[in-house]
Amino acid sequence: MTNNLMDMQFNNFMTSRGLSHNTKKQYFLYFEKIEILNKAYYGLNQSIINEFISTFKSNLVRSFLKLYFEYKEIKDLYVPKRKGSPSRKKPLIMSREDAKLLLRVLYEYNEKVALMVELSYKCALRRNEVCNIEIKDFDWNEWKKDKTAGKLLIIGKGDKQRYVIVPTSLMHKLANYINKIKVFPTDKLFFKDDDNKDVSISKERYWEIYHEVIVGLFNKKYKLHTLRHTKATQWFEDGIDIVRIQQRLGHSNISTTRLYINPDEEIELKKWKEDEK
Repeated sequence: MTNNLMDMQFNNFMTSRGLSHNTKKQYFLYFEKIEILNKAYYGLNQSIINEFISTFKSNLVRSFLKLYFEYKEIKDLYVPKRKGSPSRKKPLIMSREDAKLLLRVLYEYNEKVALMVELSYKCALRRNEVCNIEIKDFDWNEWKKDKTAGKLLIIGKGDKQRYVIVPTSLMHKLANYINKIKVFPTDKLFFKDDDNKDVSISKERYWEIYHEVIVGLFNKKYKLHTLRHTKATQWFEDGIDIVRIQQRLGHSNISTTRLYINPDEEIELKKWKEDEK
């Protein structure tokens, strides 16, 4: 089997598992190295696998090897567990009051960044998901009929598609924003090659503005991804079933969704106390 054919087959295998472009790119690097070892030693053994893991000390290499074993249908080798790995920290969650303050200040500072952050927060979107939204991804026909909450198509990791609901007030803001700029249906909502300086902004500048405002307002490390964790936790605290939260976040595995949620302990204890009455 030629290398090109093997690469193509492995690429198709990764695509079938819904891996993102960046993940596939990294896995290909590992794939090339493990195949060199496979040929050099006329097959793999557990010692080679252990040495491979010790050489590449990333958790990603473990995920790659599990996928590689599945692809090669290898049954007699295993990926050893990491010894002494630290317990995973609970995600930092932004309070509802802090979220309101953040959005209020951002709208005074930069409308475009504020809209991106509010979409990230209200719809629990990943950073790249917000950056890649196109005008046509909104269901404008439905919006014209009933100007309440809007329906938005999101292209997530591994090109997986899901729909999210955009709150009514945010839909009105987005519609007003779109009316102010010259756009085509296939244009990106926020990143457009345009001479209009009010419209054009780099992704790097978007992230910089967010962090500038965060540092100025709070003594906490609220990352952009914190917005996604926060909304997932709020849905959970509001009584939304975790399976529905999984679907809203676009997770393949519900165990990932559980890692996203960090409920307020005081709220949880209060609910527990009420249950015991």
